[in-house]
Amino acid sequence: MSRKKTPEQPSEDQNDFLFAELNEEMRQDQVIQFVKRYLPFIIAGIVVFALAAAGYLAWDAYQQSQNKAKAGLIAEAQAVLDTNPDEAIPALEQQAEGSDFYAFDAGMALGKHYLAQGDDAKAAQWFDKIASSTSLSAPYRDLARIYGLMASASTGLSAEQNQQVADFIASEGPYQQLAEEVQIVDMITSGKVDEAKTKIEAILEREDVSFGVRQRLTQLQDTL
Repeated sequence: MSRKKTPEQPSEDQNDFLFAELNEEMRQDQVIQFVKRYLPFIIAGIVVFALAAAGYLAWDAYQQSQNKAKAGLIAEAQAVLDTNPDEAIPALEQQAEGSDFYAFDAGMALGKHYLAQGDDAKAAQWFDKIASSTSLSAPYRDLARIYGLMASASTGLSAEQNQQVADFIASEGPYQQLAEEVQIVDMITSGKVDEAKTKIEAILEREDVSFGVRQRLTQLQDTL
C-alpha cells in the first residue's frame, strides 16, 4: 500500500522570492494608481512651467530688442551731436531720463558736449544728475561725480565739493589722478597758481601717473 506524499513546503528562499514579487506588483500598482490620480496635476504644472518659461524668453527677447534700439539711437545721436545738436540733444535727453546704463551713456554724452562747448553749468547739471542716480553702481556714479567736479572747478569749488575731491584722492581708487587734476584746476581758478605748479611737478615725478594725465598736466605746466 503506497503512502500519500506530503506536499512539499516552500523553502524560505522561495517564500522570499514570492513576497518580493508580490511587493513589486503592489508597488507597480501603487505607481499606476498614483499616476492616474495625479497625472492631471502634473500636466497642469508642466503647462504652467512652459508658459512661464515662454513668457520669460519673450520678455528677454523684447528687452534685448529694446536695448539694441536704445544703443542705436544713442550712437546715432552722438555721431551728429557736434554737427547737428538741435536734433541730437533732444534724442539724448529722452534716453537720459531712464535708469539703466543707456541713460548713463546718454547723460554722459550730454555732459561732455556741454563741457566742450564751455557751458560748465549745464555740464555739471547732467553729471550731477547721473551721480545721484541710485540705479547705477558706484563706479559709474563716481565717474560722473568726477566730471561734475571738473565742470564746477572752472568757477571754483564749494567747501563740500573740495571735500569730495579730497576723498577721491585719499581713496587711491581708479579716479584718484582725475581728482588731482580737478584739484589743480580749482587751485588755478582760485588764484593759487604757484601752489598748482608745485602740485603738477609733484605728480609728474611719480611713476604711477597714467599717460593721459601726464600729457595733460605737461601741457598745463607749459601754459602756466
